[in-house]
Amino acid sequence: SCLVGSEMCIETGKNDITKELAYKDGKYSITLTDSNGVLSNFSFMDGNGAKFYKSGNTLYITQTGDISGSTVYKAARNLPSASDSTYRIWYMSGSSYQTTVSLDTASAGSLNAYFKLKAAPRPGSIRLTKTTEDGKNLSGWKFGIYSDSACTKLVFGPHTTDNGGKISAAGLTAGTYYVKELGHTDSAVGEMYYCSGANPQKVTVTAGAAATVSFTNKRNTGGVKIIKTM
Repeated sequence: SCLVGSEMCIETGKNDITKELAYKDGKYSITLTDSNGVLSNFSFMDGNGAKFYKSGNTLYITQTGDISGSTVYKAARNLPSASDSTYRIWYMSGSSYQTTVSLDTASAGSLNAYFKLKAAPRPGSIRLTKTTEDGKNLSGWKFGIYSDSACTKLVFGPHTTDNGGKISAAGLTAGTYYVKELGHTDSAVGEMYYCSGANPQKVTVTAGAAATVSFTNKRNTGGVKIIKTM
């Protein structure tokens, strides 16, 4: 029988049912609704990367750490058991009576429902820092994050640096990205500097971690030519 609704069934006696957590609001979670009115009778134990919370007929599961696809989670319900218990058999003669069994003491038993959880790799992020040779004009620099080296497939931005020269890009799938400086929102400021390093820069993002990248701009300088005549 199902512990929760048929579309999200967790069955007793089976351990091959897998529930996939979805990423939302910075975490992986899933919500299961009990349409059979039995959820309150079952208990769940936190651990193995998952936290459980019941409210009425709703079960909330949230990822708190690494979840292994081979881990079997258990929902347990305590039930009296006749195994190793003391019981009596009542036998009545005559066709109008039925033989009955009564328990003097009952041992503790349980009804368990088993299931597995699946969560996609946690997203990563890129933290960008922009500096200038003179320490000025840190805000307003535009950057884009692309999935190809030619920087034609934009996946994040363009966004501009804050007063500290920072940009944070979250929710990125693990993989390789290319971060490109696109100039300044004020063209006059942009003409004062040039990017002193590689542009774009290749960045590798891993699941659940923040990759860092930095860009430095130096001041454009001119020259004076002196000609002496007599």
